Amino acid sequence: MISSPIHTKSAHLIWQTPLGTGGSRRRLAVALIRASDDGTSVSFEYLRGTPDYETARSEGFAGYMGIPLDREDTSDAINTLGRRLLVPERPDYDEYLGRSGLKVEHDLSTLSLLAYTGAKLTSDSFSVSDTFEGFDRPFQYIFDVAGRRHYIESTPSPQKGDRVTFRAEPNNQYDPNAIAIVNSDGNHFGYVNTCQAEVVGQWLRDGSVTGRVFRENGRAAYPRLFIFADIIPNLKRQVT
Repeated sequence: MISSPIHTKSAHLIWQTPLGTGGSRRRLAVALIRASDDGTSVSFEYLRGTPDYETARSEGFAGYMGIPLDREDTSDAINTLGRRLLVPERPDYDEYLGRSGLKVEHDLSTLSLLAYTGAKLTSDSFSVSDTFEGFDRPFQYIFDVAGRRHYIESTPSPQKGDRVTFRAEPNNQYDPNAIAIVNSDGNHFGYVNTCQAEVVGQWLRDGSVTGRVFRENGRAAYPRLFIFADIIPNLKRQVT
């Protein structure tokens, strides 16, 4: 389990084309969610004009339900997004947090809970992805492996606790920032999602990222694998 989570300062709202409708299924950052410096408010802004946003629009993205693209006042957006989370009153709330390596006593903000859990629902194609802004001390994080379905036959299901390696692929034809997640034989489980790959690559260069299998679930058409990672963002900073 995560021993000391770092509180999220900013995260991306991610959109993918729905399964079975075509499109790249690439995770596209369509909005930025940011906590104020004093932590008393959270802003929401669609990332108009960015490559991810424009690609999403061309593939059918029409905004998040309850936060129209033309809305100017988005001060209540965090409450709208917070409905993606299980309510603490549910008897299975502890189990829900545990699936993301969290505990009730961590006492995380709504934004942190959205980012750490990923806030995926089976009813739509949205999720939330931490930007890792300000994550400059050693911490733990659980990655939802991207593209697992493409490797499910060539790299069979691992066992909980199996060690994995994060490997940069600078010559990847689709993304020079790509970070593969591979087993001890070098076979692919999938990738770090594209919105987090660049910063993970920086950690691999300046620090350390080690991982092990945390859990696996999902549907046959959409298998999901979660990797528990111990991260040191900058080894030199820790020494000094």
